[in-house]
Amino acid sequence: QRNTFGLLPGPEGTCPYATTSSGGCWYLAPGRKTHTCYVDSLMRAYKGIRGVLAHNTELLMKAPEDVARMTAILSTEFQRFKDVELRRETRQGHKPQMFYRLHWAGDIFNTQYSQAIANAVKQHSDIKFWIYTRTFDSVHPLLDIPNLVVYLSLDPANAEAGLQCYDEHQLANNLHVCYMAAENDFEQVK
Repeated sequence: QRNTFGLLPGPEGTCPYATTSSGGCWYLAPGRKTHTCYVDSLMRAYKGIRGVLAHNTELLMKAPEDVARMTAILSTEFQRFKDVELRRETRQGHKPQMFYRLHWAGDIFNTQYSQAIANAVKQHSDIKFWIYTRTFDSVHPLLDIPNLVVYLSLDPANAEAGLQCYDEHQLANNLHVCYMAAENDFEQVK
């Protein structure tokens, strides 16, 4: 994907708040080989994916508390994306599509990484970013950034904590809720 990157998923990866109970994003149903998360299935189906995600994770976690280093890594990636889009425009006449998803796999693994994301996103104000996260205690640095939309990723196992986070920060102009469940029971969990 030219407009996103991923990190290793799950609790052993970069998802400290992956939900492992029934209905959760990292639930392993009896008799199943893969967790609920679609990335687990993709890593099994396409063997090269795990290596790419591990490489990205290693780059960012070499110094997990070094905000400046993580900001530089992210900013370099965003500039790479921008350069690709501008070359596409020159070669093919396509208008640049400056939309970038922060993580197709993985999540915010600590508050320092959240701050690095905020810093890098602000440096690239011409790109519109969006992110899904279950790391509710690290969303504060991401709030009220005009070119970033933040989705709190909820499921039946974490909805209460996610809604509490939303209530605390609902005045932020870029915070939204995304609820994922096998059935539409959101009104029941609220």
